[in-house]
Amino acid sequence: MKEAGAKLLDAIKYLPCLRSRQAELKGYRELADITKASLHPVVSLGKLGRISQVEKVLERVNAIVGTCFVDLNSIQSQVCD
Repeated sequence: MKEAGAKLLDAIKYLPCLRSRQAELKGYRELADITKASLHPVVSLGKLGRISQVEKVLERVNAIVGTCFVDLNSIQSQVCD
């Protein structure tokens, strides 16, 4: 499924929502590649363990999840610097 924009959203049947937290990213990483190939998750960005710089959090999310939708987390205790 290599579509873009509104066409991609229309084609998605299931949109998993993840937070940029160690346990959730670990769980996603452990999914079978064939399962991940059909997913385009929404990742809510926030602190990742002790990492609070948004660029570093995005790097880790990209390395584990790859292409995804990004939600800028607004929960005060979880926001990045």
